[in-house]
Amino acid sequence: MKLLGIILVILSFATQRIEAYSVAALSVFEATGNCIRCDLTDSVYIKKDLRRSRLKDSYLKGSNFSLSDLSKSDLSLTDMKNVNMTNTTAMRSDFSFSDLSGSKLIDANIDGSILRYAILVNTDLSNTSIRFANLSSSNLVNSILIETDFTGSILRFSNLSNSVIKNSSFRFADLKGSNLSNLDLRNIDLSFSNLESANLEGAILDDANLEYANLKGAILYDSSMKRTRLLGAVLEDIKSNKNTFEDIYIYQKQTEKEVD
Repeated sequence: MKLLGIILVILSFATQRIEAYSVAALSVFEATGNCIRCDLTDSVYIKKDLRRSRLKDSYLKGSNFSLSDLSKSDLSLTDMKNVNMTNTTAMRSDFSFSDLSGSKLIDANIDGSILRYAILVNTDLSNTSIRFANLSSSNLVNSILIETDFTGSILRFSNLSNSVIKNSSFRFADLKGSNLSNLDLRNIDLSFSNLESANLEGAILDDANLEYANLKGAILYDSSMKRTRLLGAVLEDIKSNKNTFEDIYIYQKQTEKEVD
């Protein structure tokens, strides 16, 4: 009787391990590259050519796609929590409405991809290129954005609060209405960006590059803008208090002296 109990316990663990993903779904995906609404949880695809895959509305939680190519794939509406996409290429792919929270997209290339309404909470995007991508209304709370390149990307109404941002570029990015409150944005390149109506309350913008940026209607209460480069920036209707305004005023006076 005791032996039977041990066998049942072993079988239960084995069953759980096997059912981490659907074997049938895995076979279909490997044969066709298409598997809509499939369960591929904890699957491993390292150094694989997965271009033009169709995995819409699938379960990919905990899967490993490192060093693989997922370019031009449909990954919209997928559960991609805790996925490993280190050194992965996924250019011009669709991640809209997907949940990538807790995932690793380190040294990845997802240029030109669609991440509208994507959840990227606690996601590590260090050294990743996300140029000319659409991340409008995405959730990037607590994400790690170290040396991340958002050049030319759309981040309208996105939430980047509590993120770690260092040596990243938002040059020509559209950040209209986005939440950048209380972020440390020192030395960040925001030149030519659209920050209209963006929330920058409490943000540290010391030594940041905001040349030719559109700050119309931006919220800058309690933000710090010491030595911020503002040449050609639109500062119409900004919402700021005395300290922020003084930083801007000092910069403008210094610029006037340099011109003289």
